[in-house]
Amino acid sequence: AQLVKAINDKGGHHDTGILGSKCIFRVLCDGGRTDTAMVMLGQKTWPSYGYWIESGATSLYENWTNAPGSMNHIMYGDISAWFYSYLGGIQADPEKPGFKHSMIKPYFVKGIDWVRAEHASSYGNIKVDWKISGDTFRCIIEMPVNTDATVHLVTSDSQSIKVDGAGYKYMGQQNGREIYSVGSGRYVFIGLK
Repeated sequence: AQLVKAINDKGGHHDTGILGSKCIFRVLCDGGRTDTAMVMLGQKTWPSYGYWIESGATSLYENWTNAPGSMNHIMYGDISAWFYSYLGGIQADPEKPGFKHSMIKPYFVKGIDWVRAEHASSYGNIKVDWKISGDTFRCIIEMPVNTDATVHLVTSDSQSIKVDGAGYKYMGQQNGREIYSVGSGRYVFIGLK
């Protein structure tokens, strides 16, 4: 609540350095505030990633302005990784590092109708492709051979989810998400968002 208030007090803009910038979008999503994360992401005025893009940036700057400093300062620049691990939902399992087992937790957020994300793990490519059409989502997940994943999906109706793919298992609900276990292969989940 304090973080959201601080962001709102700044008009939905950043007020962080490189350390806070790495964490802020992840913390907002983990705290159920993807709405605030999307407000920040959509800003085009200073200070914001959109301001950098509008100013011609093709890399992450050291400062939020065009002030002297590095114009390619990736240290803790996490916004690209956030796209893959939160919007796409491809996350390593902290209990089983290396993507032998993955956590797939896509965030269906207002203002974004589709996401395609892919991670080249040492076992092969892990792919997530989701699309929102009206009040329905379609989420395609592809897992490489000799891997598995736990899939976490948010839906307004747990009975609405239909799965096409062999070797999946429904695991129940956790933190407002429907949980599935999947092995290697291709799975299509369709349900109400």
